This record gives sequence, structure tokens and C-alpha cells, in this order.
Amino acid sequence: MPSAKRQIAALTATLLLAAPWATAEARGLNEGYVAIGEGTRSCLEFVQTRGKGGINEQRFITWLEGYLSAVNLTTDNTWSILGARDLRYALNWLEGHCRQNPTQAFSDAAAALTVQLYPGRYNMPPTRP
Repeated sequence: MPSAKRQIAALTATLLLAAPWATAEARGLNEGYVAIGEGTRSCLEFVQTRGKGGINEQRFITWLEGYLSAVNLTTDNTWSILGARDLRYALNWLEGHCRQNPTQAFSDAAAALTVQLYPGRYNMPPTRP
């Protein structure tokens, strides 16, 4: 029987692929993978949605949540790539990065975020008191 982690990953991938706004384009670091959905959009487009609410901003947020979840699933010794940080931190970091790199694909900006987050990741669940 497949592990719960793999079942969740399969369900997440299915939902992302089924989303009506999902588009596929070959983009990414050194063209080494295919980004889908909002990952194919530019950093400028992300920055233009920030703080406005609505569906366009939510699409970027939802895409990022899926991306970070996939990083947690596929990266060895990683329980949470965010570590002690939260999604708000990630979004603010991406906004600053994207303002400096407006033509970069959002998926590449997310990859840069994970490189920045990696040293502070949690490799196991935090202990509870």
C-alpha cells in the first residue's frame, strides 16, 4: 500500500493539474523541469498581485503552497523547508526577490527561495512539550 505521503503528493498533483488556470510551459532553472500554473508566470506578474487579494494573488499563494509541500516530500532529511518561518515570510521574501528580478519565472524565484530556506529547514517534526 502506498505511503500516506505519496498518496497526498499524488492527490496534490492531480488537483493542481486539474485546476482550470493550470498551463504547462517548459520553464525552469536551466530548462531542467516543466513548471505548471502560476510557476510559468513572471516575477513582475506576482509583484503586481501582492496585497490586492482576489483570485490572481490567491493563485500564486496556492501554487507556492503546493511547491513547498512538494519540496518537503521530495527533499531528503526535510520535514519542513520553512523551518521556523511561515508562509508570510516566504511571500515577503519572494516579493523582494521578484522586485529585483522582474523577468524571472516565478518557479525559478521559488527555487531560489528554497535554497535560501534550506539551512534553516526542519528535518524532523518539532518536539512537543
